[in-house]
Amino acid sequence: MKKYKWRTNSSVILGVLAGLVYFGTSAKVDIASADTLATATTLTASTATVSATASSPAVNSSQTASSQASQLTSSAVSSSSSSTASSMSSASLTTSSSAQSQDSLMPIQILGINDFHGNINTSGTANLQDSAGSTVTVKSAGTAALLAGYLDSAQSSFVAANPNGATIRVEAGDMISASPAASALLDDQPTIAALQQMGIQVGTLGNHEFDKGLDQLVQVMNGQEPTAGRTPAIDAYYAAHTADELAGKYQIVISNVVDTATGKIPEGFKPYTIETVKDGNQTAKIGFIGVITQETPILVVAKNVAAYTFTDPAEAIAKYSDELRAQGVNAIVVLGHTGSVQTGSKIDGETTDIIKKLDQIDPANSVDLYVAGHSHTFTNGLVDGKRVVQATSFGKAYDDVVGNYDFATNDFESTPTAQIVAVDPKNTQVKPDMAVQKIVDEAVSITGGIINSPIGQTAPNGTILSTRNTNANATYGESPLGDLVTQAQLYEANQVAQADIAFTNNGGIRADITATPDGTITWGAAQAAQPFGNALYIVEMTGKQIAAVLNEQTFGTKVVGGSDYWLQSSGLTYTVTDNPDKTDLEHPYVVSSMTLDNGTKIDPTDTTKKYHVAINEFLKGGGDGFSGFKETKIVGALDSDTYALINYIKALTAKGEKVPLTYSVRKTYVSSQNKTIGQQVKNSPTSLAPIAQSMVASIGTSSASSPAKSDKTKLPNTADKEDSETYLVGGVLIVAALTMATFLRRKKEIYF
Repeated sequence: MKKYKWRTNSSVILGVLAGLVYFGTSAKVDIASADTLATATTLTASTATVSATASSPAVNSSQTASSQASQLTSSAVSSSSSSTASSMSSASLTTSSSAQSQDSLMPIQILGINDFHGNINTSGTANLQDSAGSTVTVKSAGTAALLAGYLDSAQSSFVAANPNGATIRVEAGDMISASPAASALLDDQPTIAALQQMGIQVGTLGNHEFDKGLDQLVQVMNGQEPTAGRTPAIDAYYAAHTADELAGKYQIVISNVVDTATGKIPEGFKPYTIETVKDGNQTAKIGFIGVITQETPILVVAKNVAAYTFTDPAEAIAKYSDELRAQGVNAIVVLGHTGSVQTGSKIDGETTDIIKKLDQIDPANSVDLYVAGHSHTFTNGLVDGKRVVQATSFGKAYDDVVGNYDFATNDFESTPTAQIVAVDPKNTQVKPDMAVQKIVDEAVSITGGIINSPIGQTAPNGTILSTRNTNANATYGESPLGDLVTQAQLYEANQVAQADIAFTNNGGIRADITATPDGTITWGAAQAAQPFGNALYIVEMTGKQIAAVLNEQTFGTKVVGGSDYWLQSSGLTYTVTDNPDKTDLEHPYVVSSMTLDNGTKIDPTDTTKKYHVAINEFLKGGGDGFSGFKETKIVGALDSDTYALINYIKALTAKGEKVPLTYSVRKTYVSSQNKTIGQQVKNSPTSLAPIAQSMVASIGTSSASSPAKSDKTKLPNTADKEDSETYLVGGVLIVAALTMATFLRRKKEIYF
């Protein structure tokens, strides 16, 4: 071997490079991991389509992820083509270079949505991710008619590129409830009719399907009016249609909910279904298993879930995937209303936990695809070689998944590929589906008089922000809208009896209140913020009980995959400090003092003095994990939380007052040095005073929450120890290089 001379200075460089290489290879993103590898390609800014492809290392794929991504990129470059974003992607994803006979393969497309929440006529910002993990935003995305148009376009393009292919449309729960007024005022019947018109074939239950009880869900799915005689307009809506015209005829599958009394899955739902599609004289069979988060009992009014047991999702999937395999069905899809959060290529949350447990229980489970929901987040990647997707929420995006079904194995040839596609109104090549638009227009026409009626005034173009659109870390979860909602509930309670405090769960606040250009607040804007219509109660609580429920808040949880649940309040100001129990990662803060608005101090240890507290029925049942409310005594009943807010805004208007945009802080942090950190809660995130950097680092991002509340997942910073070890070893390498250089100075050169 030929020898090369390196000068002493080169030895230093070599050692330094060795240390730097060690730093680089110790990065926390495991880009070589087969479980997390996902190659993503963003199509074009105008189409706002985010794509990701990957092949399972455990399966013989006919086409590598890199070659698929290359095809996608080349398709996207041809921006002058008349093809839509979906047509470019679908055609590219299904191209196969396998030597295997194409007669033995059948391309299958699965189009999925999740967490629609009755957003038939509303739009919002879709937050997707590109291949680098950076956020790609698409504004004004959504509406039912445009979503239907995108699904039709994606399917047409797929079929054009794959004449022997087949498409199946699915949903992953929370299609209804927590809905804007155009759907909510009509029992979400327009949403069910729209989903049927979209061609949804299989769905599962989300926690919000339980909001009015499964019996009402079944009525609406059957196109039947749940309660007649409420208003002439609603009665006329149902009278104008047959049940068949309004019904949702697609299958609901749910495997981990059983009636506690009978041990059977309720309402005749099935744990799974088998969709069959033909290619000539060959038949492809694909199994769909439905599961729901085990958190559901704390996310729903207690009376609507009391009869059911929510079993372990992983165990249910293992059980029924075994049944499917026994029937020769090896291509298996899970429709899971369980959260997922993606950072780069890494996916965390309940869905990941379920998949990993499933693989431990039954390594041969044969699940290929998991269509997730619940957390309203972008997800497109691999967990243990299984494709996981989630298309944000509210119909702002959809999953476009493609796999080749192998008739020789009755399974997908390799892990399916996928894109998450924004429902972007700027892509004029995709047109709204007019049949769906007709359903929406009718609902808007019937409800429009109520929705658009003015109830109050605020600043022109004013927006009262919920926590999800403020710097939640800077306010410990408190928001202007949270203050307004609880002020309204306290006001409502004081019309009946003397009340001291009002609490509400942050997850029940579903949208900002946005005024018109002249500052008018409409009925519909207020209803969108508080859409559930939960009954309000006045309950008795001692100082110890009040402190206990405040200490049940998990804002800033340091539990991996944990959820942020917290309370908005009025009538009370309080301080929190660091939890002295460092082993309790779920509850980072505990109450240190409490004071009523009238100046009365509340002793957090007192068990005798009683205070009157307004709460909704969701909290009374222990919702969001606030079990302390279950032990309280009801001393009064009020109207719903929706009407409490509407009536309060009307009352302010009657007094000639505008609804304010800024509220005083009610929750502050006191450090160990007794230094209070807090500020006025304002609407503009940029106006919020910064929190001490050490505190901000320890607090997670806010959750979307209750009834959809565990809709977001928190991740703590767990890298500190590993980073320290990385710096130590890398530093040692550099020092060793310098020492070697000194030792060899006399030699003047190094050989290798």
